[in-house]
Amino acid sequence: MTTCFAGIILLVCLLCVAPIRSNAYVCSNYLLPTTTELRKIELGREDLIPQACYKNSKKYDVLLDEDSNGTADLFESEDYVTRKGNMLFDASVRYQKKICREDPKSSYCCSRGIESIDILKHKSCWLKLGLTTKVNGKKIQAARNFENGTATGVFKMSDVWSYRCNGQQNTKIVAITFDSAYADGCTTPDQVWRM
Repeated sequence: MTTCFAGIILLVCLLCVAPIRSNAYVCSNYLLPTTTELRKIELGREDLIPQACYKNSKKYDVLLDEDSNGTADLFESEDYVTRKGNMLFDASVRYQKKICREDPKSSYCCSRGIESIDILKHKSCWLKLGLTTKVNGKKIQAARNFENGTATGVFKMSDVWSYRCNGQQNTKIVAITFDSAYADGCTTPDQVWRM
């Protein structure tokens, strides 16, 4: 009986010090736009189009530009560069579809696509957690699940872009304001490349 009891204690001790093997799910948060709505476009304009959310502190947080270089600091953080790129890509494709549909002969229409975009000025508002708004008629709630790292929300953005069409030398300037709803979650590179 004593030998059996000692054996059990030894087994428990070994389990305590033995390395725990785990098949952990290793991932990184990846923001993906779910829908983008263009609110206003002004060709040739070099100033930001103002948005009502800038003064609506009960519903939106304004993303601050502490160093006054024209870009909200959140969008310059290393972690956020690719996230911003996803929203910019989505907005730029929708912008080109609208411009080319309305006036295919416009110099602002890139019939062979946009080569590059430089954001000259940027100002954003972020929908506060728990609140809702509509983007393209769809109700979106700003929510975050701290246990599994997922989130949904809406950015309202005002940008001034300088962009170049594929195969062209000259650039175009446009002021654009748009809403971008997004989903954010822990994702692996394999999952991203399949999107």
